[in-house]
Amino acid sequence: LDHPRDKPGAAAAAYEDLRWLGFDWDEDYVQSERKPLYRAALEKLHAAGLVYPCVCSRADVERAQSAPHVGEQLFYPGTCRGRFATWADAAAAIAPRLPAWRFRVAAGTRVAFVDNFYGPYEQDVAGALGDFVLARDEGGAGYTLAATLDDCLMGVTEAVRGDDLLGATPGQILVARALGFEPPAYCHVPLVVSSDGFRLAKRHGDTRIAAAREAGIPPETVLGLLAWWCGWAAWGEQVALRGLLPRFNLASIPKTPVVLTEEVKVLLRIA
Repeated sequence: LDHPRDKPGAAAAAYEDLRWLGFDWDEDYVQSERKPLYRAALEKLHAAGLVYPCVCSRADVERAQSAPHVGEQLFYPGTCRGRFATWADAAAAIAPRLPAWRFRVAAGTRVAFVDNFYGPYEQDVAGALGDFVLARDEGGAGYTLAATLDDCLMGVTEAVRGDDLLGATPGQILVARALGFEPPAYCHVPLVVSSDGFRLAKRHGDTRIAAAREAGIPPETVLGLLAWWCGWAAWGEQVALRGLLPRFNLASIPKTPVVLTEEVKVLLRIA
């Protein structure tokens, strides 16, 4: 989601990185320009009694946990169900902080689907998540609602993304169906992590695509590394993007997270 607090130039830099690697595209969208669509979807869900405003902070939800949670997935027991008649009432109760919209999950709700990489996946949404956050914007422009609606309206047939979002997918499937859509197929692949097992961050060095470009590394080297991680190329092989098309094979991608080793850091000149 683009947001007023986004770093100036970040979007342009992302386009530049993609072009440098050899990608092109037919269309691009800015989600802030699609807010009327998100608001209309939210109003439809609200009219059906499927969303409500919530003033609980993450700290509030963490304190309410009756069992340990994993990663970013927190169970929400429905504390604010029926508490506020409108978003404005909720906002007034916690000003200047803003409420969130939560999706009401019926008791016993379970979702099962077959991920095109991970395989069969099932989640007791009511028991594992409870009423999950749909958006942190009055008009509904939050990730869960916006990403789900965009996929459905754009006719996306397969969403490929990191497996850190696997646990959030059943909720997105519920939202899509509540809006009258059949969701796309999903394909969740492992993340690249550091040697300590955590997602890449500044403490692990400058891992931006732009940093490799600025260091004079050819795009074919970066693509070759990505292909090596996927099992599509030899170590150190330089490959152009179009040269990877005939090598594409989901089955060769490792099922475990890919590790940014010291050897890789030397290749990419990561300090």
